[in-house]
Amino acid sequence: MTWFLAILAQVSGMSGEAKIAGVEELLDRVVAVVGTEPITLAELEGVFMVYAAQLPPGISEDAARRRILEELVNQKLLYYEAKADTSIKVTPDEVNQAIKQQMDALKAQMGPEEFARQLAAEGMTEQDLTSAVKENVEISLYIQKLVDQRIKPNIIVTQDEAKKFYDEKRDSIAVEPASYRLAHILIRIEPSAPAEQEAYTKAKGLYRQIVGGADFSDIASRYSDDKQTASQGGQLGWFPKAYLPPDITKELEALKPGEVSKPLRGESGYHIFQLLDKRQDAYLLRHILINVIPEKSDSSKAKAKANRVMNLAKSGKNFSDLARVYSDDPTTKELGGDLGRIPENIMTPEILGAVKDAKAGDIVGPVPTPLGYSIIKVTEKTEQVVHPYEEIADQVKNYLYQMKIQEELNKLLERIKQRVYVEIRL
Repeated sequence: MTWFLAILAQVSGMSGEAKIAGVEELLDRVVAVVGTEPITLAELEGVFMVYAAQLPPGISEDAARRRILEELVNQKLLYYEAKADTSIKVTPDEVNQAIKQQMDALKAQMGPEEFARQLAAEGMTEQDLTSAVKENVEISLYIQKLVDQRIKPNIIVTQDEAKKFYDEKRDSIAVEPASYRLAHILIRIEPSAPAEQEAYTKAKGLYRQIVGGADFSDIASRYSDDKQTASQGGQLGWFPKAYLPPDITKELEALKPGEVSKPLRGESGYHIFQLLDKRQDAYLLRHILINVIPEKSDSSKAKAKANRVMNLAKSGKNFSDLARVYSDDPTTKELGGDLGRIPENIMTPEILGAVKDAKAGDIVGPVPTPLGYSIIKVTEKTEQVVHPYEEIADQVKNYLYQMKIQEELNKLLERIKQRVYVEIRL
């Protein structure tokens, strides 16, 4: 259903607020050409918006955009190939039925009332949405029929292949890592007043330059401490409102496209935002970050406080009550510090090292983190499980089956690219 949500994001992204000078041209910029068909930045951003909150650790937004663009190019290539095959037909009834199935599934997932509310918020009717997705549904059906007719009949996975694959990849496909249910009390390192003032003064000076006529992108590239976006003039792309603190959302809501916020305090420092565009669920933003760098004495003060809270926890005081009183983590504070269940393979080395040998009920720390010091309670511990082949044989066969389909699709795409012009401009 991902493509369905992506189209909704694309449609909603082009409605509402009028575009500021330069932004409409930016969104209409062609980032790839397939045959004679362009792919615009707006199309790319619409799909990226769906995945933005789900990026795996270590994957940058730039890398994700490039990967999504490759998929959009491949989609067009496969569609051209399917359309050129006279044995492949997609009827209007098939398209309408597929849309109905997707619409029904989306309503079931969101609830009919929420589905209707979001459509109304975007100024759309169900018929508008149906019309908007019709072309993409047709493309998807053509590609599926191409795979069904040209690829799948040649794919075979034998029992021996599956067992051999399991034996070779057991450590990655059959092992369910140990996991821990954790609670924590975060004691944040609070920068001293001089450190805070130094960063604010610098941010305020940059803000004055921008409102005085300096180019935002140039200032971002020269001074922003967010090095990942500085090289792109501070470009953040479409940023979901749900991932911004309420006080920052309030300031951004008051801006008109093209306007710049005053320096706003975030988790690591001061942000200056330029609002390029907005829609119901997201802002199109540039930003400049000026980090507030704590002094050594600030870290020592936080560690001393963490040790005091640790002693209280070790003395038998209720951990949840302590978290509600002392924790500086706003997302878990009222939950008594509960972090939920965390697999050990996604823990930081510092936290894993602290809890690895702990038993359920143990309290460890203080553990240094990028934000300060965490006192951690292990509430549950589940040991690693290695699933035998017989237990996951069907999953292994299906994985191999899908892998072979992708390999054959890649070969087909390479052959198509020899016949169809492709240019990537991102």
